[in-house]
Amino acid sequence: MKKYKKVSIEKEIVEEVYCNICGEKIAKNSHNHFEDFLHIEKVWGYDSKKDGKKDDFDVCQHCYEEWVKTFKISI
Repeated sequence: MKKYKKVSIEKEIVEEVYCNICGEKIAKNSHNHFEDFLHIEKVWGYDSKKDGKKDDFDVCQHCYEEWVKTFKISI
């Protein structure tokens, strides 16, 4: 037989997300989930000028659409 003890664990949850391009807050839907957005995270490697640096940012759907229009090679 197993006996259980209740423990509380501190956990970080994302409360708000902002688009790094336009600065607007990403909205939540009726189920309290964020509307879809692009999250990019990159840790730069040895052969870069940013060795060991971590970059991460979020882009809303509207800014994503405008951003990809600027690509020389379309997706």
